[in-house]
Amino acid sequence: MVKYTAAQRRVRGEIVDKYKTGIFEGLKSVSSKGDFAFGDTLQDAPQPDIELNLSGKPFKPEKWPLVAEEVQQIIAGCDVSPFGLKEKTVIDKKVRYTWQLEPEKVKIGEQYQQYINATLLPKMQQGFGLSGQLQANFYKLLVYEKDGFFLPHRDSEKENNMISTLIVQLPSKYQGGELIVNHMETSKRFDFSIAASPGNSTKTHFCAFFCDCEHEVLPVTAGYRICLVYNIVYTPANFEPTNPATRKLVNQIAHLIEQWNLDDYDQTPCKMAFLLQHHYTPAGLSFGTLKSSDKELAYLLKEVQRKVVFMSVYLGLVTLHQLGYPKGQTWYEDEDTTNIEGRIKKMSDVIKSDTKVDILIDLDDRRDFTVSKMNITDAEVNVEMKKISGTEDPNSLKLKATGNDGVLMDRWYHRAVLIFWPWSKDTRVYEGIPLQNCVENFAKMAQALNSTNEVSLRPRTAHMGYAIVHKYKKNTCSKDNIPPVLQGIAALKDEDLLNLFAGKIEPTEAPLGMLQPTCAAVTAFRWGKMKKVLHNIFSWYANLDTHCVELLHALVFLGDRTPFNPTKDKLNVLKDLATNVLAKPLQISPPAPTPKRKRRKYDENGYYEEEEEEEDENEEKFHPKSKYNPETPKKNAVVLPETEILWISRLLQIHTYLDLPIEKILVKLSTLHLEKIQIPALNSFQGFLSSNGKICPQLELVIETVKKNAIEKYEKGENFGIYISEILCTCNLCSDLKGFLIGSPKEREFSVPLKKEQKHLNETIEKLQLTDLKMPSKSEKKFTLSKAQRTKNSPGALNECLAQITEIQNRPIVPSATSVNNNENEDDSLDPVGGSNVSSGSGSSAHNNINNNNNNNNNNINNNNISNNNNNQ
Repeated sequence: MVKYTAAQRRVRGEIVDKYKTGIFEGLKSVSSKGDFAFGDTLQDAPQPDIELNLSGKPFKPEKWPLVAEEVQQIIAGCDVSPFGLKEKTVIDKKVRYTWQLEPEKVKIGEQYQQYINATLLPKMQQGFGLSGQLQANFYKLLVYEKDGFFLPHRDSEKENNMISTLIVQLPSKYQGGELIVNHMETSKRFDFSIAASPGNSTKTHFCAFFCDCEHEVLPVTAGYRICLVYNIVYTPANFEPTNPATRKLVNQIAHLIEQWNLDDYDQTPCKMAFLLQHHYTPAGLSFGTLKSSDKELAYLLKEVQRKVVFMSVYLGLVTLHQLGYPKGQTWYEDEDTTNIEGRIKKMSDVIKSDTKVDILIDLDDRRDFTVSKMNITDAEVNVEMKKISGTEDPNSLKLKATGNDGVLMDRWYHRAVLIFWPWSKDTRVYEGIPLQNCVENFAKMAQALNSTNEVSLRPRTAHMGYAIVHKYKKNTCSKDNIPPVLQGIAALKDEDLLNLFAGKIEPTEAPLGMLQPTCAAVTAFRWGKMKKVLHNIFSWYANLDTHCVELLHALVFLGDRTPFNPTKDKLNVLKDLATNVLAKPLQISPPAPTPKRKRRKYDENGYYEEEEEEEDENEEKFHPKSKYNPETPKKNAVVLPETEILWISRLLQIHTYLDLPIEKILVKLSTLHLEKIQIPALNSFQGFLSSNGKICPQLELVIETVKKNAIEKYEKGENFGIYISEILCTCNLCSDLKGFLIGSPKEREFSVPLKKEQKHLNETIEKLQLTDLKMPSKSEKKFTLSKAQRTKNSPGALNECLAQITEIQNRPIVPSATSVNNNENEDDSLDPVGGSNVSSGSGSSAHNNINNNNNNNNNNINNNNISNNNNNQ
């Protein structure tokens, strides 16, 4: 950040205020020809054609207005109108005194309904300034008798895309009962009583208003007021501004946005928010359903974004939370607080106030969870947030006693806003947003780079990538966020971002899923530029485990048109890398556990919570009564034989490719199961060499080692090490049993301290099918397990193992006709097919062949092992 003197800051501050004020003043000048409420008398309206079902009896008035006896007959078949209070629907004649008839009890004649649709819907479309289609859905019939009224309230959105309420007042003779509609600081009064005009009683009148507008019905002083209520549903269409001045503002606002984008002053707001005039619910918030001047504002910012490109525009729902004391009153611990909520209207001293964005919707009306939950400050909004008087939450008022300090008061206010910022401010915008949200959106945008021709997507994705990397702190970043970030950087092909990522990211442990992103990055940036990054990635692995070996193996065979044909750059980078990586301790780690999938559960307002899917009830659990049942398994967890075979085979292939000594691998190989791991690993390694025409001395070393191990097993007796891979349970008891089986033959007894562990131990030994192990015998306080005296096996088993080894040894390997080509030009030898292979989840075509060959050979060997083991037993 550039450092400024006090004088320079004063000058820069004036410049910032100038274009910030210019933007807000330009937006404030936007207006619409539409109105929030309007009404009139329908001079040509026909006589109402309505049939009512009153307690099972049909009633169809012949002449309007109705006389008092007819109205009383209707009231006798009606219900008292309720109203909504928080989550409840209640009846309180002190708030609302009206009679209602449900729509299933009201039948409106077809011609009369067609007249309403043909006459009133076009009037509403023009009066509201809407360009889409309107549909009128009958809601209920209301009757106001003397003293009937409804206190100020707002209508809820009873249907999807409901935008307004239509009142059709049938010919009625009454006095009072004026309808008052309020919006912002404007109020409109609609009076169709005989006091306003004696002829009103014989005519039909209508009034329409947006459903978010506060309105009330004053008490009827005489007579009866009868009306039909309709919910108006809006289907959006392509919007064209109703005010020509809106188009003229586009260039003016775009010029100010360009100045804002280039300004690097640290006090420049990173985003701006403009409060909309109307109120919207979370479920009904979208660009298509905006009303009157709000729609004009949205059109203006859309056109500005289309002109300058480097700009983000969102429609959001902002929540202002205030915590303070009730105005003019203080309650203490010993005072009655049973009706505090009914006595409180305003808040005095505000102790705490914060503003957050709960929902953000992009220009395509897609809900964006990435940038939600951001904060909004007073410096970024066109008015002070504490001055808003928006729609309150149904639970907006909460009181909580605080001892001698009195009672605290919580209120929540909701307002819809348009939020926008230039892309140069992305880094600062995303500072206040959870990192996981940013990473998810970055991954989606990067994935779309290759499937869309939108020019503006690449710079926007780059801005977000830099913002994400700057948010990382060493030793605190989540390992799960690293693979998608690297994948996105590879799609961007931004070398500066790659170097920043490599120097800043340092997770506490190695992340899973690094194979595909790393291979994609190598394909995008080439070997020379990836050297430092690869060293950093492999430094995250403490041991040479299965994940580390899998990644190194994929890199070794990435991009070769034929195996064992690397470029000079690739060979130099890999040899330097392998010197450090292969020096790590050898440790076979268990296969990666399948993470619990999370799904988003949405409520009716569009909010969501993430919840984990339930576990399978049939999944095998630890012994329920065992004291050895740990919450987490031991580090040296037992793995399946197939994992060990693949691990050993890949290590041998890597050493062969780089022409490195394999003595360390052979030592580890000798400790593993002969028939289930050593021979299949040898078979897999030989199959790899055969398929690629590679003759190497490492194969002979492996063959001699496996032969030696077979002779030692069947001629000298063995120490039960062959069985440890079959112990899949990871509790402490089974881990101790595994240690006993691979221990010295002189170790004759294995003690179990508690009687209740006998069942679990018996089940484990039965699964192993060990015929030369005695079952636990009971003593005073413990159970013991003794090894039987081992005798030398028959020579047939040894001969069969040696025959398998010899068969593998005698398979022909045809040398490849392609000589090692150390190309100077890497571009000619790094096959583009490497990129497509990466996307399919493997390093290269050779990598796929290796895996297929390994699987086929392993299946053959395992089938042979089953028959051999049965014969031996």
